[in-house]
Amino acid sequence: MRPNCLDYAKVLAMYFVVLGHYGMTARYEIQNTAIWNTDYFITMFHMPLFFIVSGMLHKPTTLKITWRKIYKSLLIPYFLIAFIIFFIIQVTHFLNNCFTLKDAVLHLLGILSSNDFLGADRYGGSLWFLFALAIIKMLKAVTDNLNQTALFDFILCIIGIGFTFGGNILPFRIDSALVGFLFYCIGFYGKALISKILLLNKLQLITLCVLSLLFTMWASTFCLKYGEVGGAMSINAMRFGDYPLLFLFSSIVASLGVLCFSKIFCHIRSFVILTLSNGSIIILGFHWVVFLFIFNFYKTDNLVAAMFISGVVMTICYFIILFVERYIPILLGGRKTR
Repeated sequence: MRPNCLDYAKVLAMYFVVLGHYGMTARYEIQNTAIWNTDYFITMFHMPLFFIVSGMLHKPTTLKITWRKIYKSLLIPYFLIAFIIFFIIQVTHFLNNCFTLKDAVLHLLGILSSNDFLGADRYGGSLWFLFALAIIKMLKAVTDNLNQTALFDFILCIIGIGFTFGGNILPFRIDSALVGFLFYCIGFYGKALISKILLLNKLQLITLCVLSLLFTMWASTFCLKYGEVGGAMSINAMRFGDYPLLFLFSSIVASLGVLCFSKIFCHIRSFVILTLSNGSIIILGFHWVVFLFIFNFYKTDNLVAAMFISGVVMTICYFIILFVERYIPILLGGRKTR
């Protein structure tokens, strides 16, 4: 059984993803507000943490087995969830008399390219992560089956670092995947060291949490760019501010802090946590749709209220996961919540 602290870390990261998308989904202007400052802070580490945890869970195997796992656990859920969202969005547009063929075509192009081709950025939520993770797992499977595996991994990591200075250049999530590959390898090769750090006593773990929090808050101040869409950090959009290396380092520090925080509570075996962790694909795909539904009735730019609403979104997604597991398990890619 895998360490329960990784499940807690995934759920925390998932909550940060949801909260980080609050202001964007609500279409609030990017400016010096508590919501957007929190978003800047969150984007410093929430997706890197997912890649690091995925790397910690990596087990080398053959290309054939890896492809089968990717196909079942990532690609099938990605395309099915994407087309469900396509149906919801286009029907909604039709009912509201704002359906256009151009929008529908761009939406389909977005699905086929993970919103990374010809400007087809349409209604992707965070599904891009599944697409990028599939590429990463195939790259790692290739290097695992080569001599000098560590050397080839190192070369790909250096290439990934290089892409943080160039913006979104390549289509189909290739550059995003190469940056993610760096964090994936940090999780894979650093698993033993991270495990030793997590053996520290509670006071030491809390100290590391506080220090990582303070450092990441400090680092995020270098990334504030009010008034422009590219203000926050994003592996998705390949935006890393003026100091990409600081982003990479602070992402690692913050991720370690979240893992330490999760370790403090890992003795609590929670079915809810396991369900949210194993059903994170559902949250990645549907959380912003739930946001849009809620915003039809209530919307506020108050940070505390936004945090509460994000918790409500997580709760609704929890019940969606239970429904999917019972009636549409293929969307979970073979994952079990128990």
